[in-house]
Amino acid sequence: MLRPSHHLSTAFLLRALESELTFRQATECATGIAQKTVPLSGLRRLLVPIAPYEEQERIVARLDELMTLCGRLEDQMESVRVEGKGALDAILHEALEQSSVGQS
Repeated sequence: MLRPSHHLSTAFLLRALESELTFRQATECATGIAQKTVPLSGLRRLLVPIAPYEEQERIVARLDELMTLCGRLEDQMESVRVEGKGALDAILHEALEQSSVGQS
C-alpha cells in the first residue's frame, strides 16, 4: 500500500513506521473493538518526519548499530541473571544443608 519515492529510504520508512510517533497516530485513528484496524484514510493522515536521503541512511545505520548494542546488552543481562540465579541456588542449598546438619 505504501510506495516510497526514490527520495525515501525503505529502511528509514520501516524504522519511522515502527516508531512511537507512528504508533500513537495509528492508535488514534484505529477503528474496531476486538481487532483494531487503521483505515486507509488514517494511513493517509500519518505524519512521518522525513530527512534528506543521505541523513536517512545515516539514521538507519546508527539505529542498526544501537540495536546491535542493545541485543548484546540484553544477552549480557540474561547471562548475569542466570549466573545470579545459579549462585543464589547454591547459597540456599548450602544454607539448607548446614541447617539440617545442625539440627541432627
